[in-house]
Amino acid sequence: MNVRGEDGGRRIGGEEDDFFFEIPNMTCDLPRFDVENTPSRRDGVSQELERECRVLGCELIQSTGILLKCSQAIMACAQILFHRFFCRQSLVTYRPEYFALGCLFLATKVEDDKKRLRFVINVSRHVMYTMSKRYKEGAFVEPLPLGGDEYHEMKTGIIKAERRVLKELGFCVHLNHPHKLIVSIQGVLKIQHEELGQRAWNYMNDSLRTLVFISYPQETIACACLQLAANNLGIVLPRTWVELFDVSFEDIDCICEDIKDLYSHPKIFYEDIIGEISAQAKSKGSFAYNNAKMFEFWAVGERLQLQEIVSIQQEEAARKDTPPATSIQTHSHSRRHVEVGGRHHHLTDDSHHHHHHDSNDSKTNYNIRASSHHHHHHHH
Repeated sequence: MNVRGEDGGRRIGGEEDDFFFEIPNMTCDLPRFDVENTPSRRDGVSQELERECRVLGCELIQSTGILLKCSQAIMACAQILFHRFFCRQSLVTYRPEYFALGCLFLATKVEDDKKRLRFVINVSRHVMYTMSKRYKEGAFVEPLPLGGDEYHEMKTGIIKAERRVLKELGFCVHLNHPHKLIVSIQGVLKIQHEELGQRAWNYMNDSLRTLVFISYPQETIACACLQLAANNLGIVLPRTWVELFDVSFEDIDCICEDIKDLYSHPKIFYEDIIGEISAQAKSKGSFAYNNAKMFEFWAVGERLQLQEIVSIQQEEAARKDTPPATSIQTHSHSRRHVEVGGRHHHLTDDSHHHHHHDSNDSKTNYNIRASSHHHHHHHH
């Protein structure tokens, strides 16, 4: 959208320049949030734990978005909404996974590239599995059976999270995309340097995990990312270049520090962080983290192996302790007739039925994988 400065859009670059762009004020610049005194902090969550939960949520959004072939605009929008939401609500009350995925699902709609919730669920569970300690290189997570309770609960959780974010942010979800600013600023400065732009873009992707997007205007962040990239590549920018954009060097230094700080932390693991935050939630009497089977991750086939090991152990134990139980087994499997209301019923029929249902389940399982695979292929 391009507006001629009348309705309060700010003009950057002079009239006589062959290159200028405007920043229209149709997007939501929410008030600067108090990042020192967030609701989670008031609930006793430490600054470090809150930072880790935010990084976890943002990594989940970014990695899931990449696998779903979302544009960077979608992932940026989702991460900014995620940060804004947790400046208004506490991590003790709301699970970060649901809200990360709710924000991603919402962002795909805001940016007009809606993804199916089923793919969001299956792909995100795989991403969470790769973030956990149990992840084995090259393994895939076992998908939730379609139509099962856990699948339904996860689906409902994401939809509720999406609504909650809309309500909490007053439907103010359209954002100006900071990535475009990098290109525009490079144009104003007449610096044609591809590596500089790419480096700055990467820094901006990383900065989405920090709190800079809820603390500073986007022009400032774009300038900081360019400055960081220029320092990195040994490119000297004009001395007072940031004054063109009403940005102060102090702010730029603060943002650069925040981004660099991100790289100094060790890799985070899903279970550690969720374990810590759920303990904090329980101590505050919150049930947000209780009985969440859909957030337990098994690799494909891993549970089967475990079940086999257990049944072999049971068989061995049985062999040691008791005489062979063949007589009992033949008895239970013999076809006995029971009179019920004048009709004959086979006792064994039921067990066949049950068995059949199981095989159906595994079919559904396979279908999920096949269809999501097919979908990606098709997109590609």
